[in-house]
Amino acid sequence: TMWALATLKVQSPELVQMLSSVCLRKAGDFNPQALANTMWALATLKVQNLDLVQMVCSVCLRKVEDFTPQDLSNTMWALATLKVQSPELVQMLSSVCLRKAGDFNPQALANT
Repeated sequence: TMWALATLKVQSPELVQMLSSVCLRKAGDFNPQALANTMWALATLKVQNLDLVQMVCSVCLRKVEDFTPQDLSNTMWALATLKVQSPELVQMLSSVCLRKAGDFNPQALANT
């Protein structure tokens, strides 16, 4: 998985490209955790795949209400790290963060 590659700090452009292609096709089926983990992995690996980032952002917009505090935190961090300009998604994430702020642990608060 993308998350595992990022966690293990594996640098394999061919594998990242292959996984990115699969993610593009299947992102619509991702649950909130998979979306957040994918964004986190892309940012951690410094992957600059605009098509994939835009697709994941689009799906995030549809599922953001179901994000946990950790999903929100990871996604906001990834957007900032990748310097993604997605005002609509940032607004939606911020709105959900406001409603769920009491559920955030210290790390999620610091990363959001």
